[in-house]
Amino acid sequence: METTKQKEFDIIYSQAENLLKTLPEYQFNTAAAMIIIIGWLLTAETAQVFIHSNAKTVLPATAFAFGILAIFKIFWVRMHVNKINLCHRRLQALSESLGLSVGSIDIFKINPVITYTYYFINALMSLAIIVTVYLICK
Repeated sequence: METTKQKEFDIIYSQAENLLKTLPEYQFNTAAAMIIIIGWLLTAETAQVFIHSNAKTVLPATAFAFGILAIFKIFWVRMHVNKINLCHRRLQALSESLGLSVGSIDIFKINPVITYTYYFINALMSLAIIVTVYLICK
């Protein structure tokens, strides 16, 4: 019975490690992509001409698309954090039954400040693109 619990603990621990690693990677990759988009919008003359000449369509479409993207990313972060929290709770239960230190798995405890920071970064980056397009339209 102990070996089955130990195997389950090892599998869940591995999943929690992977989830914890991919969350910041996703955020950094998303932020980098958004910065590249902003840079392209600011430097590509063809894009600026297109945006300026189709401002009545491009601005609402950009606001809609990046608004939806920000909402999607907030749901994705929430789902990801929920998975990490579920792994943490399961690891706590298993470590108590296996006689392991519960403190060793506290690295998987996600502080709500981190979650809200990721929400803010996602919304801010989407807003930055919308503002960039708005400024090009003017």
